[in-house]
Amino acid sequence: MALYDHDEQIMTLENLSLIEIKRKTSDTEIIGTSSNRVYEGVAFFPTLSFSSSPGSKNVAFRLTAEAIDMNVARRQYGSDYTLNDILVNFRYCKPGEILENNE
Repeated sequence: MALYDHDEQIMTLENLSLIEIKRKTSDTEIIGTSSNRVYEGVAFFPTLSFSSSPGSKNVAFRLTAEAIDMNVARRQYGSDYTLNDILVNFRYCKPGEILENNE
């Protein structure tokens, strides 16, 4: 995971900054490690998976980083800017796959 600025350059956050990914609604789930430290502007999430109902579109998960100054971001992008969202589309089950527990 890398954060990009408005010039599409990787934000070189200081080493040891923490990036966290959180669910925004109770009908979603994050499986695996959802927080990690930044090294040279990049944080790796090798075991991260998102879960929601099959066929769900634009499901939002929230990304936060302690090095992002929200006051600066709001001045740059507008007062309605909140936090970075990761939007995920989930596919329907393929033939032979099983829908368990309505998930």
